[in-house]
Amino acid sequence: MNHPVCPECSTEYVRRVRRRSIAERFLSAVYIYPFRCQLCGYRFKTLRWGDKYVRFDEDARDYERLERNIPFTLICKGMTITGWVSEISMSGCTLQTLTPIRPGQVTSLQLHVPTLNESIMIDAAIVKNTSDNRAGLEFLRLSQRERKRLQSFIRNEVNRNDLEMKKRFIVAA
Repeated sequence: MNHPVCPECSTEYVRRVRRRSIAERFLSAVYIYPFRCQLCGYRFKTLRWGDKYVRFDEDARDYERLERNIPFTLICKGMTITGWVSEISMSGCTLQTLTPIRPGQVTSLQLHVPTLNESIMIDAAIVKNTSDNRAGLEFLRLSQRERKRLQSFIRNEVNRNDLEMKKRFIVAA
């Protein structure tokens, strides 16, 4: 099956998202579905003739998260917290840390990506949820430069995943 392509940035890294309106429900009856680009965030509708999508309520995220282990530094109310990011997308991430963090706190975040010369700086992120040694963050504000660097990192990781999948397929065949 061919993947939809983002009309804004021309990537295939898009995800089918929830329908927002009655009009979108009617459109899905004729195979027109909403998608969101996982890199630039553009939301669009496209014809997917013959495709039927099954609704899954448990995953309401618009952005797919990539599993990675990226060291981070979180600065919250003058306190510095470290650990690693276990999942990341353009809209947020999941942190693993031994230091307790409370939901609702607004923080800044530095992602220490090993393949980059300098950290990716998230100016503002809010702690949406916590459990055990985990915290879910939603990115609120990052500069255009940092957004592009994060997009580039995620694009490279998606391409790397695709390459690894192709290698496994070739070896298995």
